Amino acid sequence: MIGKLKCLCVGFLLLVASTTAVHGVSVSASVDRSSLTVNDTFEYKVVVQGASKSISIDPEFLREFHVIRQSTSQSYRMVNGTVSASHIKSFALRPRKVGEFTIPGAKVIVDQQTLQTEPIAVSVVEGSIAPSTPAASTQSSVEVKPQSSQASPDIFLLAQLSKNTAYVGEEVQYKLFLYRRVSRLNDLSYSLPDFGSVLSESLQRDTQTYRKSYGGKAYYVQEIDRRALFPYESGQLSIASSEAEITLGFYFNSQRIRSNTLELTILPVPEDSKPTDFSGLVGTYTLEKPVLESQAFVQGKPVAIKITVKGMGNLKQLSELTVKGDDDFKVYKSSVTDQITYIDQVQGERHFEYIIVPKKSGMMSLPQFMFSSFSPETKTYHVFRTQPIDVDIIASGEAVINDEKAGVGLSVLNEDLHYIVESFSLKQEARHFSEHVFAWVLGVLNGTFFLYVFGVFLDQKGYLQHVKQLIQRNPKQRALKSLNLLKGDVSSESFLSELQGVMYEFLGSVLKRSVQGVTQQELATKLSQSGVSESNIKDVKVFFDRCSFLAYSPKADVHSTSKELVEEAILLVKKVKKDV
Repeated sequence: MIGKLKCLCVGFLLLVASTTAVHGVSVSASVDRSSLTVNDTFEYKVVVQGASKSISIDPEFLREFHVIRQSTSQSYRMVNGTVSASHIKSFALRPRKVGEFTIPGAKVIVDQQTLQTEPIAVSVVEGSIAPSTPAASTQSSVEVKPQSSQASPDIFLLAQLSKNTAYVGEEVQYKLFLYRRVSRLNDLSYSLPDFGSVLSESLQRDTQTYRKSYGGKAYYVQEIDRRALFPYESGQLSIASSEAEITLGFYFNSQRIRSNTLELTILPVPEDSKPTDFSGLVGTYTLEKPVLESQAFVQGKPVAIKITVKGMGNLKQLSELTVKGDDDFKVYKSSVTDQITYIDQVQGERHFEYIIVPKKSGMMSLPQFMFSSFSPETKTYHVFRTQPIDVDIIASGEAVINDEKAGVGLSVLNEDLHYIVESFSLKQEARHFSEHVFAWVLGVLNGTFFLYVFGVFLDQKGYLQHVKQLIQRNPKQRALKSLNLLKGDVSSESFLSELQGVMYEFLGSVLKRSVQGVTQQELATKLSQSGVSESNIKDVKVFFDRCSFLAYSPKADVHSTSKELVEEAILLVKKVKKDV
């Protein structure tokens, strides 16, 4: 009897779930209600779990309804401390007419695979009130009650901002807390609101659960998400509620709750004393002393100069530095690299490398590099510039020779030297054997014969082929060897940076130039000029986009897709090398 009951329960769950799963990726569809009037609006939601890339859904299957709006978001699920991400596509729909309708299964393209959800039946009647029936959903539909100001519920979400007023470009932290009366938490899935045009960066949350009194009651408090928000439009920003579905234990039903909404006032930066070349940086920053690749400057010869900007804020907003006083130099932007951490706040370093070429010789000052920022604390602008550096530029016809023993620098000028033979020595008639040309010819012949005999010996032993393979190893073989080594170390903290470094080195060898700091559009153009097909160029873009996406994903998601990412890189190396 118990066995039959278990089978019936499993069958029922499979029918209600309406979920399709392939290779760890599952899709499900739901509506917030199945019976409504012709004037009502309802929500149709598609949830994709286990996908590491973006999803694509053609809304053509919803042609029986008016699509009022649609949105895309991500939700995060935490089970026993492990976080996984889901993609959510929502459609606000309104019926076109009265009747019984079946919404066809949504075709979802995930990782070049097409998955389809189960159809959902919807009943549309006339009038202003529709009969209340349970929603055909894979999720438990629970009415959300607004949070009361007089009494706190037993479980609720609380959203907070680090400040209620901020300047354009200033960092504002968004934190989401879960308050619950019981300590046990079996399952939690949540979704954040759409922040619109605001730049959102994930920060490291506090993983500790602690006790706190709220509204006269004791709660277990847990921070479930933390974000750094960078608004770039002034005005009033309304942040919608976050949503969560929670199961406290095996004997508890799941509950769906919402957080409070928030308002943020965004002020424009002051126009008074605003620099004409204001970079848009808002926060606290410093400019480090430039580092020169070489202390020797020769007219027409390039020298690299590295400049580091440190600070707290959105450093990526600073795309380049302003160059002042470059009449005597040609200045080229070489590369930009970042070392940014996302722990308590967004902070780190942005490294700029420029190539400077002196146009003429003489004593001159190097170009000054500068940028400006606005400090919300002091409400003032700051202009940072490198200190003047005087250098002596040597004319292109000169070469510097350093005698380390004597400690004296000698300059050899481009002049015609004429030697006069003052006397004739009879010693030339009795030179040593090694000084004769015949001796050198004989030495070359003997050496060539020895190398030939030694080569034959190595060839007979099979060593020569091995040496040839070592010498002739091409960039493809080096890249494949490095990628195969990465397969065994996918759990490394630096896995993503090492993987991208291998691909950058391989693509640089293909293009015969460094690709560090090159934009995707420039990289695509160079690959196309080198004969790489458009499909493979598109795959290269998708690969690096996927690496960037995983860099901001939870650690569990990175580990689960690391080997797949390495296999994708190996296939990409083979296809690109085949094109060129």
